[in-house]
Amino acid sequence: RRVAEQEAAVEGRRRRELEEREQMLRREIERLRAQASALEARVAESAGEVSALEQVLGDARSEAEAEAKAHQRARAQGVAEVAAMHVRIERERGERVRAEQRAEAEGKARRV
Repeated sequence: RRVAEQEAAVEGRRRRELEEREQMLRREIERLRAQASALEARVAESAGEVSALEQVLGDARSEAEAEAKAHQRARAQGVAEVAAMHVRIERERGERVRAEQRAEAEGKARRV
């Protein structure tokens, strides 16, 4: 009878230890599920941030390209204006030289 009581006590102790272990494992599983859920939320949030950053980057790239084209147009316009100014200066110089030559020719014609 004493052996049976000891076996029952040992069996009871084992059962309680197993139940405690099972409860501990269930709590650990719940903790890990909550942690996984929090990580999934952070991953989703990070994906949203990455998407927003990609949009900002795309906008900045487009803006930089537009600005570069505007600078290129302005530079081309400046070059065209300088070329037109040179043409005007050369034309005025040619007119002045022809006027001087005409005046010289008229002066010579009067003297003769």
